[in-house]
Amino acid sequence: MEPEMPQQPNEAEVPSQIENHAQRPERGLSWVFLGEDGLRAGWSISLFVALTALFTIVLSTIIKSMHLMQPGGGFKPVSAIVGEVAGLISIAAAAQILALIEGRGSLLAYNLRGPRKAVNFLSGAAMGFAALSVLVGLLTLGGWLHFGAVGLSGFEIARYGLLWAVAFLFVGLFEEGLFRCYLQATLTRGLNFWTALALVVLMCVATAFMTHGEGGWGVYLIGALGVVPCLMILRMERQWNQALAEYYAEDECCGGEGGCCGGACEGCGEDEEGCCGGHCHEGEEGEGCGQENCHCESEGGCCGEGEEGCSGDCCGCGEGDECCEGEDMPFLGGAGFWYAAWVTSTLFGFVHTSNAGENGVGIFSAALIGLAFVFSIWLTGTAWWAIGCHMAWDWAETFFYGTADSGNVATGHFLTTQAAGNSVWSGGADGPEGSVLVIPVVLLLAAALWFFYGRDGQEQECCEEGCGCGCTVEHEHEDGPEQ
Repeated sequence: MEPEMPQQPNEAEVPSQIENHAQRPERGLSWVFLGEDGLRAGWSISLFVALTALFTIVLSTIIKSMHLMQPGGGFKPVSAIVGEVAGLISIAAAAQILALIEGRGSLLAYNLRGPRKAVNFLSGAAMGFAALSVLVGLLTLGGWLHFGAVGLSGFEIARYGLLWAVAFLFVGLFEEGLFRCYLQATLTRGLNFWTALALVVLMCVATAFMTHGEGGWGVYLIGALGVVPCLMILRMERQWNQALAEYYAEDECCGGEGGCCGGACEGCGEDEEGCCGGHCHEGEEGEGCGQENCHCESEGGCCGEGEEGCSGDCCGCGEGDECCEGEDMPFLGGAGFWYAAWVTSTLFGFVHTSNAGENGVGIFSAALIGLAFVFSIWLTGTAWWAIGCHMAWDWAETFFYGTADSGNVATGHFLTTQAAGNSVWSGGADGPEGSVLVIPVVLLLAAALWFFYGRDGQEQECCEEGCGCGCTVEHEHEDGPEQ
């Protein structure tokens, strides 16, 4: 699968960008803090970390003073709920403040908007439970997982099932909100290849100094696996930028002559005057073509006011539909998106090294499933699928099947299981996530994502209010170089 390249810039914007590149103004102090997208990503993340730490300290003090945590320690649902809610409030408050500072209005701008939120959440939950069930089934068939007696009965099944569902809903919201929402969205606009590489190397060095035992190789492996794909993306990015520069440099030589089809200077003549305002669509002829109240005669035309049945840019807009410009999903696609995916997935694995029961496979699988969650954002246009999948995966693993989850066995689980045999296959104390069988299961999950969401060519449908449901975020422009 080839990575999605950046959307073609607006024609009016690129020449000015090229001109600005040639005549850069003197950089003042504001340049250190502000970039083309407002507050620079590095400062944004630094402020986010500081605010999150402040809110966490305040909430932790309140929780301790009110004795809200369950006594006795262990992995208990109420304690998990309290801890995850505190973490979620901290990152949500910090993200909302940053959204206001950056002019984004709401924290939903960080990959939480997009189409069909409830459907994507429920779909993710169903696929997460199914994927974990496949993994447990493989372990059972191989003799690496044995089932014991049912751990709960009667009302206790419903009670603990609901408590753990609430707990893991907050786990999904907190972890996906941190890694796949705020960090993924912010790093997307602030990373190039070399910065991403430096961050990954830094995490690998930190892993070498901070971890003990064999777990660290999971971070090294996910970091190494991202180098070649991201180098390929870098090469494609440079080729695309060069093509844009050449195209708009050619376009400028037209001098504004009416009828220069597609912006290419191929000798504008009198017979071409008035053709689509200087940008011919294939199959469109005559004065006023492509303008208001005309009939769109080709599949390459974009629906305008009064045009019916057009396809192409609007991909099936009908009467009354308006083109969706994709304001709700500003961070999708582009090279920066995939550099950010590399960094956030490696970071997700790195964070899991702090879990006492994790082994190397478990750390690598955590990073790998983090990458699958980023992939889901690319396909669905929102993080809600990832949130649902994360919740259901953990719920099935911890409560329903009663296996260890990152080395933790929960209080109040429905079924009882015991790992057996070589830990490479069984996962050992880590649980199913520490088995090498988790790797093909995660790849199968990503394939299922592609099957259900990517069959129509990676188009993110935009069906928000005020936007025609036939419209898409990705637009192919008739007046630019082929992507």
